[in-house]
Amino acid sequence: TQDVDMGKITIDQTVLLDSILIQAKKKLIERKVDRLVFNVENSVSASGGDALDALRITPSVRIQNDKVTMIGKSAMAIMIDDKMIELSEDDLINYLRTIPADNIKSIEVIGTPPAKYASQGNSGLINIQLKKTKRDSWNALMGSSYLQNTHTSISILGGFNYNKNKWSLQSSVNSGKLRKRMLDMSSFSYPTEMWNKKAPRDIDNEYLNIRMAIDYAINTRWSSGIQYMGVIDNIRINQRSLTNIEYMDSDIVQGQIQSDSDWKSKPSINSLNWHNLYQFDASGTKMSIDLDYFNYESNELRVYKGKETMPFTCGTKFSGFNTNTIGIKNYSLKFDIELPFSWTHLSFGGKIYQTATDNQIKLSNENKETLIYDSLETNFFSLIENNQALYFSGNTKLNDQWQLQAGLRMEVTQTIGKSRESNHLNRDQYVRFFPTVYLIYKLKESGALSLNYSKRINRPNYEELNPFKIFSNPYSYGEGNPFLNPSYSDNIELSYSQNQSWIHTFYVTKTTNGFGQLKIIDVASTSEHYRPMNYYDLFSVGISESYSFNKWNWWNSILTLDSNYSKAKSLVDNAEESKTGFNTTFSTVNNFVLNKSNTILFSLNYWFSFPGISDLYSISSSSSLSVGIKFLLLDKNMTISIQGNDIFSGERVLATGYFNQVKTTNRNYEDSRSFRFSLNYKFGNSLLKTTKRDFGNEAEQNRI
Repeated sequence: TQDVDMGKITIDQTVLLDSILIQAKKKLIERKVDRLVFNVENSVSASGGDALDALRITPSVRIQNDKVTMIGKSAMAIMIDDKMIELSEDDLINYLRTIPADNIKSIEVIGTPPAKYASQGNSGLINIQLKKTKRDSWNALMGSSYLQNTHTSISILGGFNYNKNKWSLQSSVNSGKLRKRMLDMSSFSYPTEMWNKKAPRDIDNEYLNIRMAIDYAINTRWSSGIQYMGVIDNIRINQRSLTNIEYMDSDIVQGQIQSDSDWKSKPSINSLNWHNLYQFDASGTKMSIDLDYFNYESNELRVYKGKETMPFTCGTKFSGFNTNTIGIKNYSLKFDIELPFSWTHLSFGGKIYQTATDNQIKLSNENKETLIYDSLETNFFSLIENNQALYFSGNTKLNDQWQLQAGLRMEVTQTIGKSRESNHLNRDQYVRFFPTVYLIYKLKESGALSLNYSKRINRPNYEELNPFKIFSNPYSYGEGNPFLNPSYSDNIELSYSQNQSWIHTFYVTKTTNGFGQLKIIDVASTSEHYRPMNYYDLFSVGISESYSFNKWNWWNSILTLDSNYSKAKSLVDNAEESKTGFNTTFSTVNNFVLNKSNTILFSLNYWFSFPGISDLYSISSSSSLSVGIKFLLLDKNMTISIQGNDIFSGERVLATGYFNQVKTTNRNYEDSRSFRFSLNYKFGNSLLKTTKRDFGNEAEQNRI
């Protein structure tokens, strides 16, 4: 990275040198103008694991309850080699387990995504850059894992990579059965009654994930490739709910509501990408074009039945069912052009897409005496969303210390929602601009000071726009909202990185028109339902400190402290006017090498969140302790991992809010305490037979 004067080197004249080896290694952590780069290939701690293990030791990233989160961000997305991975949380985790950490070159943490990326979501981006398969070689991976929490889960995985001549192939498969028990507990403090609900859910999911990518080098400048990703799930959820109704000032139970539900769903995803990359010249001028198709289909059936017992009654039975057929199709075209000049690096491009969703729901409630809503009919809801985007970005070095990058993205969106039940047509059209600015100053003592700004949009998902009702019991149901609007966020981040060890960050986030599931309480009928609404504005200011300790070969540690002050303002009448408070989280990730050959690795990870707020809710403290040991055998080709997660079952958060002056509490637990045993074996051959052809102008090429 810089010139080094090694002074005068004196060599004994009786020594005959066989060779001189000049060896360099990238920094473990690099600060670029718009992202932080963690060079996984230089980390001993990540060897032998998978992509999740690598993410655990990545600065500013946290794995909580098998969910990947970014410190200081409300949401995030993951890309593999700059391609977005459109999967559910569980399917994403299963897919990341098929990627060996040894195949990862680097992980890019993008807190404020530049104009090149879609402006969707108040989120950061994680871009996992894979190593290119060595030319004229192949490698494969086989593995299996056993997971024990409340239930037992088993999975198998495999991967195969091939590169010879002009062809390159990458593939992976993951299949298994995931079982877990989730527990939802809630309470509602009505003026004279307390309703306490306990609802354990057993979830079974038989899944199959497939990914395959084939690339072909048409010539020295043009390469083309096709990538396919398929997901098949078979999900069954059985829930047993019991609500005790007590007098406010006593523990005497005056009534009960028992409800059992069985939910079956068979969603499938098919995603196809055609990628073309054309290199115009040796200076780096290039153009890429992507055509994408995405299809999601699901057939769902929810059957519920139960009994309510009130004073002076022997019990009233109720039952019903919901069926839902969902179809989502997406078509998109994207192009990007890069123009590297001597004074600046310019890029521009655009994207157009259309998403069409269709929902067909049947709702039947069989007890006609007590249910609030009673119908037996077929309902349709469809939504078409069109989006056109253009962006421009420029990156220039002002001098040896200063670097500037700025961009602007324009997005035009049109939506049409149709509901046959209400005979309503909802149209919307809007144009929005999303600027991004990055300024970095490189210090002489191996440090950097950066200032970033970005504006983002968060659009509702398609399920949240579906207006139909799904009942749990006569007093509780959920529904979507076709009138839900996007929310917007402005993000400012000032960061100072020091000697690959310290990262100091100060950030400000403002969210307008924020949306989420809002509880709507009817005190007169003691009923509640959930509906997504734009119900809050949020302002947050905070600091984040991250320290990476890697002075010793046998111990690597990352300490992170994040604290912010947030103020949420209500936009609806039935909630508190505002909520303010601090949110503070501390985490430590520790990896130990227990022998000289680097084949026995031990990890100890812990995080603690202090009480704080989440929009209009007050939340309790939570914590998690995880330990693991890893053995690398057979020349580090076989990996045996033993992992214990959330050992003390501390990932239980209590959320408290007030709606229509009714105090509500929720405590959800997602069965995070678990034991995992996994075995992976990788093999391959780097000596494939090839025919080497020399270019006729090789001498001239060598002069370039």
